[in-house]
Amino acid sequence: MISKVDPVASETPIDPDEAKGLLLRINTQEALNRAEEENILRARRWAATSRLVRGNLLLESTLRRIHKEMFGGVWKWAGAYRRSDKNIGGPWAQVPLLVRQVCDNFALRVSSETEDRDRLCVDFHFQIVNIHPFVNGNGRHARFCADRLVENLGGRPFPWGRRVLREGADRQDYLAALKAADVGDLEALVRFARSGAEREK
Repeated sequence: MISKVDPVASETPIDPDEAKGLLLRINTQEALNRAEEENILRARRWAATSRLVRGNLLLESTLRRIHKEMFGGVWKWAGAYRRSDKNIGGPWAQVPLLVRQVCDNFALRVSSETEDRDRLCVDFHFQIVNIHPFVNGNGRHARFCADRLVENLGGRPFPWGRRVLREGADRQDYLAALKAADVGDLEALVRFARSGAEREK
């Protein structure tokens, strides 16, 4: 049943029509966070055995399916591209084309086998989150996909984990690294993605 609470607070504001897509009776941000986290844990288990994720990650349809798996138990619009403009990302009507272009570009880059693996996967994360394809969950989705891509290439998932969700120095470092990437400097984001491994163990 849909909650009648105010639209959920988030980095990307959700308009009232989109907030109606909440599938659960949730009355607090904490309860919403918990429901989403449980859904994402199920998605991680699904991805670990999914041929789609292992063999066809760099397809626009796969990225939508991943978002659906991550948030489909909480939001009706999970896996569907946003249909309104947000405070980040390009015009909503261009989202499908932009995502396809990123997927095609990275499929080519992966096949060339000439780039540093971590840098390539962090850049993939940055390009997807910069498009902001979905109503919400874009950062978590982009990091999830980057983790699956680095696994597919024989590496370990990045230990950014919950650090970027909690308010504090780590989140501020992550946001600052995204801003640096906006002007062409990806190094801080690459460093952040691999930092904190000991804290995450």
